[in-house]
Amino acid sequence: MSSSAISTDVNRRAAQRSPEEAHPILVWKVMGRLDQYDRRQRLAKRWLAGASLAAATLIARRRVNRS
Repeated sequence: MSSSAISTDVNRRAAQRSPEEAHPILVWKVMGRLDQYDRRQRLAKRWLAGASLAAATLIARRRVNRS
């Protein structure tokens, strides 16, 4: 499919879209941002869990070494 045929197809779809419906490219961008946000949130939770475990391990080792 040539690029002019693709742009014609996109324009035709845009003309058929209702005014409330978001443009597909905008939807892709928003979904990408949400995925990125989810990924960052999961990484932050994982890092926090790892840091908490490391801190608890250090505290436990120090207590064992004292006695």
